[in-house]
Amino acid sequence: MDILKKSIVKLLVENARYSNADIAKILGKDKADIDLAVKELEESGVIVKYAAILNTEVLLEQAVEALIEVKVAPQKLKG
Repeated sequence: MDILKKSIVKLLVENARYSNADIAKILGKDKADIDLAVKELEESGVIVKYAAILNTEVLLEQAVEALIEVKVAPQKLKG
């Protein structure tokens, strides 16, 4: 993998929402070169998918928790 592709992968790991134009601007390259490199990375299987990393603390603030207490008293011959 060449230096350009390694740089693109590093940036996308940092932030998968970077557009190809953003990457081109950051790396000082032509957008067409970035478009081609990203397409090659996707087709070769280096980039499999783009994913969101969620803040579970924010999600949990909106969740509902319930604590259910069950008392069980075993009884002979009653199961």
